[in-house]
Amino acid sequence: IRVSVINLLAEIYICKRLAEVTGGDHEVMLDLASLRQHFAAHVTPPPTLAKAKKTAEKQTLVRMGFPRRVETSVPSFGFSGDTENLSEAGYICPKCSIKTSDLPSTCMVCSLPLVSSPQLARSYHHLFPVPLYEPIAYETLKRKEKARRPGAVSTVIDDDDDDEEDGAGLGLSCEGCLVDLSALRGPDVVRLRCPSCKQTYCGDCDIFIHDDLHNCPTCDA
Repeated sequence: IRVSVINLLAEIYICKRLAEVTGGDHEVMLDLASLRQHFAAHVTPPPTLAKAKKTAEKQTLVRMGFPRRVETSVPSFGFSGDTENLSEAGYICPKCSIKTSDLPSTCMVCSLPLVSSPQLARSYHHLFPVPLYEPIAYETLKRKEKARRPGAVSTVIDDDDDDEEDGAGLGLSCEGCLVDLSALRGPDVVRLRCPSCKQTYCGDCDIFIHDDLHNCPTCDA
């Protein structure tokens, strides 16, 4: 257990000692700015610390299963929680092949915890954050489109080309909501690309992925 204390008034010895013994932080606030700063520092969980050098506690791994979803035309035996039932759709345990209806859950036969990768990502997103998407410059897209044209000999941008204004005609779409980004015009159009899978996303999907989903859909596909 690690205890961190933020004192709003004077320093209290017992609070300071408690933070020192447990390996936490002890801070005394000077003003509103320092209060916000130290609160923000506690948003991301700190790394696990060993209790002592001689009696360092070894980290243990938790065995978990990632079942696959199946759908059959004929109902088959399975579990819904701890209740037996017949259902067409469900998740097959990778260890004992028993079907369960809900995730996350624990297999009633082999006791293996069953989760899906998005659920695990939402639980431990602070350990494996999604990398920031890179903005795609409109000039870069326009050069690539001109280079792909038959007989193209130059990549000079023609600012008077109305057919390609702000990405129109480039065939660029968001991999999340499938909106046609090449049809959107204006200086506020946001086009972003995942640095890992190189897929393109719009601004709304970028916010949803980093704030709620916590994993890139095309990287995990």
